Amino acid sequence: MAKENAQKEVPAASSADPALAETKKAFQEFVYIVSHDLNAPLRSVVSFSQLLKDKYNPVLDEKGLRYLDLIVDSGRKAQLLLGELIKFSRLNTVPLRMEKVDTRQLVDAWLKEAGPQISAKGAKVETGPLPQVMGDRERLYMLFDAVLGNALKFCVKPPEIAVSAQHKGGQWMLSVRDNGIGIAPQHFEAVFIMFRKLNKEEDYPGAGMGLTLAKKIVELHGGTLWLESQPNEGSTFYFTLPAAPD
Repeated sequence: MAKENAQKEVPAASSADPALAETKKAFQEFVYIVSHDLNAPLRSVVSFSQLLKDKYNPVLDEKGLRYLDLIVDSGRKAQLLLGELIKFSRLNTVPLRMEKVDTRQLVDAWLKEAGPQISAKGAKVETGPLPQVMGDRERLYMLFDAVLGNALKFCVKPPEIAVSAQHKGGQWMLSVRDNGIGIAPQHFEAVFIMFRKLNKEEDYPGAGMGLTLAKKIVELHGGTLWLESQPNEGSTFYFTLPAAPD
């Protein structure tokens, strides 16, 4: 039996066809490199546009200032998209570091990190007893951040979020329930597609990658992620993770 603090690296992905696996790995590394290298010029565009606006504000007319605002805003959106793309590519190329993880600690860490947003929205977050699972601690935090952040974001009234867990054989089934805007059943698959957005950008800004990352992380741990929802009736996201040994 593994010791409690022991870590074990496992491949992030495998394939029965070595050539296909190698091609997939090369493509993922290419995506990471390109995304990473594009960040530097984007930073320059955003920084110099902001500097231009600040330094030459008195001599620019209203239209010129508006154009600079559009450049800065577009650059920041592109930086956000590239950052999420880098995260996704690394999920497939960096091995999992498997260890016993207390999901209560992950939720508590998220509550601390999201504290200002929770307070600003008047949100209530309730948690039942949460289990220890086997997984990659960093990626599991990304999972909880994505699912809980989704519940906090997509709402039109003070959010009410409930986190619970149920033991299912050698796995734990965790759930995150909210009272948000909900999702029509015909869009269930679309919410997990990279960069796919079901709502207006101005209403709910973001990269549209959170649930894509969440689903991939769960699958890398041998689990599944699904949801139940109806428009205006909130959503419940379920996901399974391997139970930690006693």
